[in-house]
Amino acid sequence: MGGGQSKIEDISRFLESLAEFYRIRAWFQEGEENFTRAAQRLAEVQGEVRDCRSKMALGKVLMQQGRFCHSLGLVEKATDLLHESLSMFRDLGARREVVYALNYLEYCVGLRGGDGQPLLQEALTISKGIGDQRGVALSLWGLGWAATDQGEYGAAKHLFQESLALFRQFGNQEGIVQSLNGLGYIAWVLGDYGEAKQLYQESLARSREVGDQRGIASALKNLAQVIAKLEEYREAKQLYQESLALHKEIGNLRGIADVFSDLGEIANVQGEYAEAIQLAQECLTIGRKIDERWIIAWAFKVQGDAACGLGDLSGARRYHHQALAELTRTGQLSIIPLNLVGIAALLAAEGEKERALGLLALVLHHPASWQWAKDRAAPLVAELEAELAPDVVAAAQERGQARDLEATVAELLVELRE
Repeated sequence: MGGGQSKIEDISRFLESLAEFYRIRAWFQEGEENFTRAAQRLAEVQGEVRDCRSKMALGKVLMQQGRFCHSLGLVEKATDLLHESLSMFRDLGARREVVYALNYLEYCVGLRGGDGQPLLQEALTISKGIGDQRGVALSLWGLGWAATDQGEYGAAKHLFQESLALFRQFGNQEGIVQSLNGLGYIAWVLGDYGEAKQLYQESLARSREVGDQRGIASALKNLAQVIAKLEEYREAKQLYQESLALHKEIGNLRGIADVFSDLGEIANVQGEYAEAIQLAQECLTIGRKIDERWIIAWAFKVQGDAACGLGDLSGARRYHHQALAELTRTGQLSIIPLNLVGIAALLAAEGEKERALGLLALVLHHPASWQWAKDRAAPLVAELEAELAPDVVAAAQERGQARDLEATVAELLVELRE
């Protein structure tokens, strides 16, 4: 009995270090398999000897197993495991472990279109109460992404800066990289591509320093995204291919889909519509496999833009409707304006030029719009302004700027379905 309890304490003590070892090397499949076996053995022990130590160890194993499942794209399984571990920690009154289970669970809830902010707020409150600065930093980082999804970029930047300062304070490399990525993304969204590039380069250097393969792959993809927006497409595609190769090597389906989605966007910008459709279809296949709604939405959006470029207006309508429907389910407001640019191009192609101009005015003046969305809108605006009378242009733009985004989306969902 005593020897068994000693082993349980050893397992519990080294769990986080072991999980971190697997995660840095991106050995997600091996980690999931080994932690599954550990959970099975600990469940047997828990059945034989019901005490707090064995229950705590089992809860920690289930939590890490859930994280590995999340990294493998098994979001539903990850959600179940994290709920189970959270319940155990609550029963034990293990507040520190509750904090991390809440944070990791929020990742899954957010990916499935749910509102994870209450989980993060609870985690932040508990972390502050027990003085767990790492928990505080992790919750601030999660709240930064939640604010980003809602287009609240100023708030998101502040939250990422707070989390970065804390992670730097206690030298947490993974946290530093994640916060740098968050700040890089905000800089990219706002069109400060020089700052975004600098932040992503630091993220890449730190990931290489510790041998974090997934971090390297993500940083390469992020850098490619910045360089693509500077219209240096050859260099961007090279970085995307490097990122794609790493994501395939480590089996990160979400990362693979992310690269395909960006490459599809670039193909559309360059007028390579057939290639864009092929990339979007590969992205869609993965999105459905791992049940990530924003990936599915992006794939439909790319297909909608490509179909419009090819003159398949009925197909474009269908794809843009599907994209918009998926985006409303995810609650990710920030992606919608870019989708509206594609719908405006469709309306213009159908001869509804005033409506298209009004929609573009909404995109150009909405605070949630990415700079990339505005950059994509600008040439179409110039084209429409040249074709319409000045008073018609002024009226259309005034109406567009006054429109409510959610109401506009609701109207378009009805219209595009018909």
